[in-house]
Amino acid sequence: RPHRLTYDRLCKNDDILTDVLVDHVLYWTTVRKACKSYHPLDLTHNDVISILSDNVILQRDFPRAMSQILELPGLRQYSESLRSPNEVKDFLHHMRKYLDIYLPDCPFEISSTYRYSASNPENSSLKPEASIVARKHIKCGEEIKYLCGISVPLHKEELALLSKDGRDFSIVESSRKKTVSLMLAPARFVNHTCDPNARLDLKGSAGAMITAIKNIEPGHEITVFYADDYF
Repeated sequence: RPHRLTYDRLCKNDDILTDVLVDHVLYWTTVRKACKSYHPLDLTHNDVISILSDNVILQRDFPRAMSQILELPGLRQYSESLRSPNEVKDFLHHMRKYLDIYLPDCPFEISSTYRYSASNPENSSLKPEASIVARKHIKCGEEIKYLCGISVPLHKEELALLSKDGRDFSIVESSRKKTVSLMLAPARFVNHTCDPNARLDLKGSAGAMITAIKNIEPGHEITVFYADDYF
C-alpha cells in the first residue's frame, strides 16, 4: 500500500519543528500548536541560532544543519520514534521547509499581528497571531519562494475535534476535490482577508504554494482569501 502522510503525524511534525525552528528564534513568542497535548522541549535557543547561522545562512549546508538539529534535546528521541523510513523522510522534508525560510534570498518573514482577533487589542491577555510579511518586492504573478505548505485531507471526526479544541486554523477547502484539508509548514502563517494580495495553489499531492496576485511591497502582509472554491 502506498505511503501517505497522516493527519496525526503532520501535526506532530509541525509542532516540534515550530517549537525548535520558529518559537523564540524567528518569532518572538510561541505559535499555536496543532496538538492540544504538545509540551515544549527544553531547548537552548542560542544553540539553534548557531546551527542556523553557521549551516543554513552562511554555508547553505542542509545535511549538516539537519544532522545537528537532530542532536538537540528531544529531537533524537522524536526521530527515533518514527516508525518507518517514509515517516523519517516526511519529517526531514517538513524540516527543510522551515530551514528554507532562513536563507538570505527568502522574500518574507514571520511577524505578528492582532488584526484578526475579535478581542480588544488593548486587552493585555490577548495573544498575537503569526503573520507573513514581505521582506522584498514581490511581483504580481510570482510564486513566492519558500512560502509553501504541506497538507493532508481531514475526516469529519478530525475536523470536529480540531474545531472543538479551537485548533481549526489552516483549514482549507477544495471544491474541485471536494475535500477539507489541514495545511501546515510555513504557509500556515498566511492569514485570510477579503482583499488578498496572494492565492494558494495546489502543488503535487500534498503540497501548496502561495502566488502573488498583486505587487507586494516590503513590509506589507501577505494574505489570501479562504473560500469554498479556494483551489
